[in-house]
Amino acid sequence: MKKRVERLNCMDNVFFFSVLYNPPENAIKNIILARLAGFIPIVYLNNVNEEYLNKLKDLEVVTLGGNSNVGLGVAFNEVEVYLSSNSVEHFIYFDQDTIVGQSSWNAIKNSYLNFFHDDVGMLYFNNHISSDDLSVVISSGCAFSLKVLSVIGYHDRSYFVEGVDYEFCLRLKAHGYKIKSVLLNAIDHSTLQDKTEKFFFGKKIDIRCYGSGRLSDFNKSHLRLIKKAIKLRQYKLLFFFIKSFIVFNLNELFNRFLRAIL
Repeated sequence: MKKRVERLNCMDNVFFFSVLYNPPENAIKNIILARLAGFIPIVYLNNVNEEYLNKLKDLEVVTLGGNSNVGLGVAFNEVEVYLSSNSVEHFIYFDQDTIVGQSSWNAIKNSYLNFFHDDVGMLYFNNHISSDDLSVVISSGCAFSLKVLSVIGYHDRSYFVEGVDYEFCLRLKAHGYKIKSVLLNAIDHSTLQDKTEKFFFGKKIDIRCYGSGRLSDFNKSHLRLIKKAIKLRQYKLLFFFIKSFIVFNLNELFNRFLRAIL
């Protein structure tokens, strides 16, 4: 599949961006619904089979990446370079397993510009958090401004998966920008998450074990985040990263224990 990387006249358009790694059918559904709402879909190929590539070709999606897993940091960075070179002003990112209903796509397209004030560096579209100034958020559901990116820099290529979003939030805060939450009901970040349901003392629980590779990536990235928060004197985020480090590792140990006994 030939990558569609031609220059575009995109000044007045907004892109929907997603990274594809063994993507579920939901990724195709998001592309279709985003296009119906007026977004231009762009995907970064980290690992996609031939059948899925043919589906993307039929949808005339802008594609980047060499179809090998280079991680999220590189994917975000290269897409941002591409969008900047095409004079794109804003884009929104959703994970391939985030479910976004048509009503939410329409609402985002019609309203996102109303929320980008001078002190707002990023929007976070979700169904459960209400705040005008969040400290950190996950990438999925975030709308980005290329103007802000020109000030704080693009996403850090050296983060593979874990920490890509937190590091970006850290730089936003260091530059004095806010992260604004926007509530929309038809956004679901959890249903398609990779997890196993088990019963523990008669109660159904979700068990999600990340494995040694993901755990190592998480711990290394968080140690870097802790050091960077100290360097940038972002002490609120410093304590958040320390807490995140401890809680994640305890949860991983507990979930591995449950998986072994259930």
